[in-house]
Amino acid sequence: SVGGDGSNEPTMRKRNQAKIFGKCMAKLQSQKQIILFFFITFCVVVSSYVPISKSRRLASNFLWLTTNDNRQVIELDDGDTMEVISRSVDIEKDWSIQVWEQYHPSAIMDHYWQTQFGRAKALDPFGLVNWPGSVVAATELRRCRREIINSTVLVVGAGVGVEAQALAQLGAKRVIATDYNPMTIQLLEYGAKAAGLDTIITTRQFDLAGNEPLPECDIMVASDVMYSDRLAGVIGQRCMELLQLDTGKKILVSDSQRLSDFLPILQKQLGESLSWEERNLEAFSGSGVMIDEDQTYDVKARVLKIGWEKTAV
Repeated sequence: SVGGDGSNEPTMRKRNQAKIFGKCMAKLQSQKQIILFFFITFCVVVSSYVPISKSRRLASNFLWLTTNDNRQVIELDDGDTMEVISRSVDIEKDWSIQVWEQYHPSAIMDHYWQTQFGRAKALDPFGLVNWPGSVVAATELRRCRREIINSTVLVVGAGVGVEAQALAQLGAKRVIATDYNPMTIQLLEYGAKAAGLDTIITTRQFDLAGNEPLPECDIMVASDVMYSDRLAGVIGQRCMELLQLDTGKKILVSDSQRLSDFLPILQKQLGESLSWEERNLEAFSGSGVMIDEDQTYDVKARVLKIGWEKTAV
């Protein structure tokens, strides 16, 4: 159409759009903006053509360029990389322990659950983040620190290493931290080295449900590993194995999940009465595991102590 002044409206509209576009392009002429534009374009193109496994590794390398003291990318034994984040775990008001967890664990958790319906099952990923039972265990161990000094302590299902670091700080001569997942072991080693405790803490891949005997130790600690009836039964068997070696052995088991129990069977085998002790943990903050955001919640946990002195020290 033609306006009252004889102008062609579509033509005028195109001219106005061209002017606006020209002004926008003029603002993009700085060197930094041009570099950023091409960088973003490059990332989009690469993500479209690189296979998923490689693109994840490439993404990790890009993130490495922007990591800080709390986030790092570490190289795994198989040559792949994993982005990790540090967490300061408050044990008591005057005591905290720094560990390293997998950053955004929800993806690997999803993969784990999907593989449970197939033949090729993924390794248990739950040890890649910290759990409330480790805080409960560390608190109990501090009360018994006199019995820990100069001892050799075995931690089964050690996870990211809160209990292992606690034991090293409390005076253990040697801490043997074991887990079934090699990725978890590497996280634990990374944290122990960062804390300067790697000369006391040694690691070992160990299958609790396997036939290999327990490593030699004075004390065994197990925290939040009973999330199935099968695993609870295995922990009970390992407790019995240790106690049959020497009546002077000590055991500490903490459990915040309350999904299963081995105590009735262990009591029958030992022929003595045992009981869980209740512990309340307020405002525990940890990974959401299936979601990426942290969660803060109160926990009602339980503790089993065998062979320890009755009076806390």
